[in-house]
Amino acid sequence: ESNPDTYFMWDIVLYPPKDWVEANPNDICMDDTGKPISDGPAPYSFASVSAIDVMEQALIKALRYLESSKYANRIIGYRINSGHHTEWAGWVAPSGHFTDFSPVAQKAFAQYVKKRHSGWSDASVPTVAERSSADAAVRAKCAAFYDFYSRRSADNVIRLMRKAREVVGDGKLLGTYMGYLLASRDRTTQMRAYYALKYF
Repeated sequence: ESNPDTYFMWDIVLYPPKDWVEANPNDICMDDTGKPISDGPAPYSFASVSAIDVMEQALIKALRYLESSKYANRIIGYRINSGHHTEWAGWVAPSGHFTDFSPVAQKAFAQYVKKRHSGWSDASVPTVAERSSADAAVRAKCAAFYDFYSRRSADNVIRLMRKAREVVGDGKLLGTYMGYLLASRDRTTQMRAYYALKYF
């Protein structure tokens, strides 16, 4: 307050609250054994619309509070973050396992396949074995799943950014952490949910 040249960039980190997690077990990201991922405070499935609904409401409340504060004119922007390490990266499964086998992801992927690959007979989330298969048809399904997973992450970011813009209006920066395509040193790079950057 003593320095009129001080400005702020608020970092807003969003996760579903504990009561949502308890009430929506099928919307939590799961590995291939059906076990919920323990990565992060509330590793919701990127396919969960319910998770984004509750996070959007939290975002609105946070932004309205900050924009009505006496420091609002010193806030130049907001970073809106979630996911693994708050960077919208896909959740990390235990070694030797993969995500996302939650019921909500299974259902959403089946809908994605029906819309984009209507001739396919198999719309199940690729298994661990399938993800290392050399069979062309299996590899196509794996590629489709990674595209689906990344698109859902991108859709979630876009939805929350649009809502933030509605609340704060023009004139302030909005951003997030996303897009490290070469950041992962293991074989799960494709699960970082960064392969839909062209849709932004």
